Amino acid sequence: MTDWSYNVNTVFDTATVQYTVNGGCQTTTGTALTWGGCGGTTPVNTGDVATSRSGLTITSSPAIGTVQTNGAAVATNTFTHYNNPISSSLATLKSATVQSTLTLNSLAPMTSVNYQATLPFFVNFVETLNTEGTCVAVSPAPCNDIFVIAGLLNNSFVLDNNTYYVSLFESAQSLTALPSAVCNAANADAGCMGFTTVEGQANAFSFNLLITSKPVALNDVPEPSSLALLGLGLVAVVGTRRRVKKSA
Repeated sequence: MTDWSYNVNTVFDTATVQYTVNGGCQTTTGTALTWGGCGGTTPVNTGDVATSRSGLTITSSPAIGTVQTNGAAVATNTFTHYNNPISSSLATLKSATVQSTLTLNSLAPMTSVNYQATLPFFVNFVETLNTEGTCVAVSPAPCNDIFVIAGLLNNSFVLDNNTYYVSLFESAQSLTALPSAVCNAANADAGCMGFTTVEGQANAFSFNLLITSKPVALNDVPEPSSLALLGLGLVAVVGTRRRVKKSA
């Protein structure tokens, strides 16, 4: 067993964020991406699709604490998608690269060696058409937006001749294998991984950190078996994105 102190600092790579080509105003910072109507920089549902703004934010960063090898997962950063209804004439988020810098220091047994790496993962986003009968994802109100993410588990490192594996996973098990129809809407292969977000809500996704002495496989994870563990790196987007405009 090894006890660690950890620090996970996660930001958007502002140089790589892409929006669609339509109108409106966009703001891009290391912790927040917003898009929609002009006149503000924060996500807000004004009740008017011409002026509302949606956004994706990172909070609880950096996350600091202690974690034990093969022990319980611990909390890291939170992503929140403010899924507000906006006009189809306004540009939306298309894709973003996220950079996570992980620092680990051994606490027991004590060692002067630590581990640090800054590793990317990638997000593609599909803004869906909010028209009754057109939703490809199960949606309480037309229509959930779609995030597609593909990842490999087990970012590995060696410390004092021991190999360790680092994984991040979404704590509420919302990051799953998406239905074929949802993957197809995002021009992704069947079995793509991701999650959908409810229209008109602030959809928060908190990620946990897990350190193991052996690689983690999906079938090692408690039900649902489709839970995706998102590794701190070696993550690539599955497929390309098809632009689906939101109705005014």
